Amino acid sequence: MSLDPEVRDAIDGLLRENRVVLFMKGNRAQPQCGFSAKTVEALDMILPDYQVVDVLRNPEVREGIKAYGNWPTIPQLYVAGELVGGCDIVKEMFDSGELGTLLGVTATTPDHPPAIRISPAAMDIMQNALEKNPGKAICLRINGSWKHSLSLEAPRPGSMTVSVAPITIDVDAWSATRADGLSIDVLDSVQGRGFRFDNPNAPAD
Repeated sequence: MSLDPEVRDAIDGLLRENRVVLFMKGNRAQPQCGFSAKTVEALDMILPDYQVVDVLRNPEVREGIKAYGNWPTIPQLYVAGELVGGCDIVKEMFDSGELGTLLGVTATTPDHPPAIRISPAAMDIMQNALEKNPGKAICLRINGSWKHSLSLEAPRPGSMTVSVAPITIDVDAWSATRADGLSIDVLDSVQGRGFRFDNPNAPAD
């Protein structure tokens, strides 16, 4: 596949001006394919900010980036001007810890499980969810931008189990370093009922 010189120059400029660049379908807030969503999820756990190029908005770049790195699929992650790979490689590197090392950020395992407080109302919701879904775990994520989320899924390899009697919470290494002192409560709003997170470690707005 040939690469238009103008497209090559544009990609060269992006990679020269930004250390971490993700070519993806959609954007960080609204990925437009599952592979892009999984790649963003991994990067967001480590970095608060990085450059994203939505190839759906630029068909020339969508085809050009495939020729540029001789890589046939989207998404594609570049770090310091070098192609790292696509979704599967990024996910494997995240799980092994290599991605953090490459990006210059290391998740250090805490000396002790983080102390997490759950209000009675939030605990009722979690217990009911676990009773209806045997084999699943409550999983906590706190990403690099300090966005908190809870999900119900299979326990993840390498994660830390945090006991908050009478339940346990599955916390990955990145989240564990950010979770000590976290309080989880229930928030009722016009959008409905959800969880409210109060984290003393989060930077002030």
